[in-house]
Amino acid sequence: MAEKDTEGLSLGAYLRVVLRWKWLVIVVTLAIAVLGTAYTWTRTPMYSATATLLYVTQIDIADPLGTTFVDKTAQQAEIESVPTVIGSARVRESAEALMEPANVEAGYGVGVTLQPGLNSGYSNIVGIDGTSAKPEAAADAANSYAQAFVEWNRESARAQVADAIDVVQDRIDTYTTEESRQTTEYLSLQQRLQDLQLLEAATQSSFKIITSASVPSAPYEPDKPRGLVLALAAGLVFGVALAFLFEQFDTRVRGEEQVVEELDLPVIAHVPPLGRRGRDGSVLQMLADPAGPAAESYRLLRSNLEFTAVDAPVRTLLISSSLQGEGKSVISCNLAVSMALAGKRVVLVDADLRGPHVHSYMGIPNAKGVSTLMARRDDIKDALVPVRLDASQARNGSIVMTTQTAGDVTRVKMGVASADRSGDWLWPDSDQGAPMLSVLPSGPVPPNPGEIVASTRFADILDVLAKDADIVIVDAPAMLPVGDTAALAPHVDALAYVANPDMLRRPSLEQARVQLGHLPCRILGLVIVANKRGQGYYGYYTADGASSQSRRRVQQRV
Repeated sequence: MAEKDTEGLSLGAYLRVVLRWKWLVIVVTLAIAVLGTAYTWTRTPMYSATATLLYVTQIDIADPLGTTFVDKTAQQAEIESVPTVIGSARVRESAEALMEPANVEAGYGVGVTLQPGLNSGYSNIVGIDGTSAKPEAAADAANSYAQAFVEWNRESARAQVADAIDVVQDRIDTYTTEESRQTTEYLSLQQRLQDLQLLEAATQSSFKIITSASVPSAPYEPDKPRGLVLALAAGLVFGVALAFLFEQFDTRVRGEEQVVEELDLPVIAHVPPLGRRGRDGSVLQMLADPAGPAAESYRLLRSNLEFTAVDAPVRTLLISSSLQGEGKSVISCNLAVSMALAGKRVVLVDADLRGPHVHSYMGIPNAKGVSTLMARRDDIKDALVPVRLDASQARNGSIVMTTQTAGDVTRVKMGVASADRSGDWLWPDSDQGAPMLSVLPSGPVPPNPGEIVASTRFADILDVLAKDADIVIVDAPAMLPVGDTAALAPHVDALAYVANPDMLRRPSLEQARVQLGHLPCRILGLVIVANKRGQGYYGYYTADGASSQSRRRVQQRV
C-alpha cells in the first residue's frame, strides 16, 4: 500500500471540503453579504472637497535673481509641517471664522494630502481635504482652512522679518555719537535695516491657492457597489474558513471518496446495506434473494477478487474491518456462498473468537470449531461442517442451504495424507451436483483468543485447509480494537478490507491506514458498504432487459 502524502491537502481535497460544507458557506456568505449591504446602505453619505496649494520659493531681496543656493531639505521640512499646522488651534479658529456658521454647525473634518514626488520626498503640491455630511460644508471647510493656512504662513514669515528688524534697530540705537555713526559697521547696519524693511513689505506666503474646492455633487462614501462586493467577498472568505474549522472538529467520514483517500486503497466492490434480511430472516442474500441487487454485488466482488489474483493466486483470504459491526462477517458468508455456487471448493473459517457470528448466519452448531481444534479435543474432519446448496422443490427451485452431519455425508479423499498433518480431512461429495462448501466455526469462546490466532498451530490448520480447497476465507475480528488481524496476516495470502463510511470516523481511518501499512500480506482493496440505493451502485439488468428494481415492483403489483 502506498504511503499517504501528509504534507498537505491537494486542491481537490480543498474543493471537497468546501463542497461538503457548501450550505454552511452559502448561508454564511449570504448572511454577511446582507448585513454588510444593509450597513453600507444605511450609513450617512459623506462628501469630500479639496483645495490645492502650491509651494513657491520666496524671492531673496539680497539676491533677487536667485543665484544663491536653495535648501531643498528646508523646503521639504516646511511642506511636511503643513498637516501639523492645519491641525493647530490657531488655524482652526481662523478657518471657522471664515466659514459659514451653518456649515460649522453641520460638522466637518479636515485632512492634508502631500503629493509624492517623482523621485523621492514630496512634491510642491499640497491638498487640503474637507469632509462633511453636507456638501456645502465640505467645500467651505477646505477653502477656509486653505485660506487660513496661507494667511498664517504669511504672518509667520513677516513676524520673523519683524523680529530681525527689531534686533537690527536695537543695535543701531547703540550708536549714539556722531563719530560712531560714521563707521563702516553703522553704515552696514543701516543697509541691513533697509533690506529687512523691504523684505517685510514684500513677504508673502510660501503657499498659494491654485485650485479652490468646489461643492461635490456625489458622496465619496458609502460606495454601495463596492460595499456589496466587499461584503460578498468577506462572507465567502469567512464561510470557507468556518467550513475548514468545522472540518477539523467534525470527524465524520463524508462518503466513499474520503475512505479511499484516507486508506489509499482501490475499491474492489460495493455491497448494499447489511441491515436488511431476506424473507426467511437470513442475511445470506445470495440464497434469500439470488436475483436481487445484493446477490449481484457479491458476484461482482467474487469476480473482482479473481481478477486481482491473476498474477499471484490467493488460496487464503482474510476479511477484516476497522470496527465491529461494519459487516465483515455477513460479507464473508455471502462471498463464501457465491464462490461455492461458482463451483469452487470453499472453506469458511470463523477466526473471530471474541464475537463469532458465522455459525449464526450459516445456521450451524458452534459446539466444535477453532477453539476445540486448538485444545486438541477434535480433529479437522470432525470440526468442519459441510453445507450443501441445492434446489428446493418447496421453494420453486430456489437455492437452499442444507447442513449435513458427519454421519450423513459421503466423503472422498482429497490429496495424499502425510504423517506431519494433524488430521487428514475429506471434502464432502456433492449430492447430484449440488454445490458444497465447508465451514469451520469458532467453537466455544476461549479465555485467550489472541494467543490462539497468533499460534503456529492455527497457522498449520490454515495450511491444511488450503491444500485441499480452492480458497479459504477467514473472518477475522475488527483490526483496531484488537491485534488478531495483525497476528493472522502473516499466515494468509491476501486481505480484503471492509469499510462502512457511516460507521467510521477520520481518526479510525488514519489509525487503520498506519496498521494496514505494516501488515505483511497483500492488501487487495476495499469492500465498501455503500448506503446509496441508486441503480448506479447495485442495479443490473436481467435477460429480458428489465432492471432488477423494476422487476421486483412488477412482481409486487402482481
